[in-house]
Amino acid sequence: MYYEEYGSRNNPTIVFLHGANLVQSFFKQYCFSDRYNLIVPHITGYGKEAGTVYTTEKAMSDITELIKSLDRKVMLIGFSLGAQLAVKLVSEHEELFYGVIAVSPWIIKERDFLEKVVKQNDKAFKMMKFKPMIRLSGKMMGLDRKNTDELVEYYLSVQKQTILNSVDNGIELDKMPEFFNVKIPVLAICGEKEYPEVHQSVKKMAENPNCSYEIWEKAAHNIPTAFSEKFNKKIDEFLKNTDFS
Repeated sequence: MYYEEYGSRNNPTIVFLHGANLVQSFFKQYCFSDRYNLIVPHITGYGKEAGTVYTTEKAMSDITELIKSLDRKVMLIGFSLGAQLAVKLVSEHEELFYGVIAVSPWIIKERDFLEKVVKQNDKAFKMMKFKPMIRLSGKMMGLDRKNTDELVEYYLSVQKQTILNSVDNGIELDKMPEFFNVKIPVLAICGEKEYPEVHQSVKKMAENPNCSYEIWEKAAHNIPTAFSEKFNKKIDEFLKNTDFS
């Protein structure tokens, strides 16, 4: 599994799991590399892994194998699709992690609404291949030229079935009862402007006494980039309260 790495392995490790279509989801969090070792896998179907169609089974297997190969526990932070995978990972492999931050996890899903979102993504696929639109997205996020060029490359390489599989991915909280027995600290965050189903997801996660949740005012599905200053402070606070021994 291809991954980017920043910072020294002499420091504690944070694994960042990006959102669908956006390998650079956490580029405004790479500043943590001065104190932490950062690992950013390219999730199956995206970035340098776009040649393989996304399936949850393949992504879970690849990420688990990568983390085990580090031969150390890690801190796990995921956004959107990455947050859904993070919840599933900690439910199945709690022993690999010190703690988890899940940003915008959509893990309570009504079938009718899920099918509607799948159809929306199906129709929007052609627009995803329109270079000027991709470049504009990169500019709005504050990406530099190099990262914008990579954004274009990655968007153009994503396969349609990956997009559809990422939405209808089978990651649902009622299929992960083990999550409610997780003992390590978990923080679930979403924006007030996100789907109600995402609000329901973070609230339901907090039924685990070791999980807390926050719904941020004015935020949408854009917390790591548009609210990076507040988010970075929240990460820092969470890390300071994490026992890395």
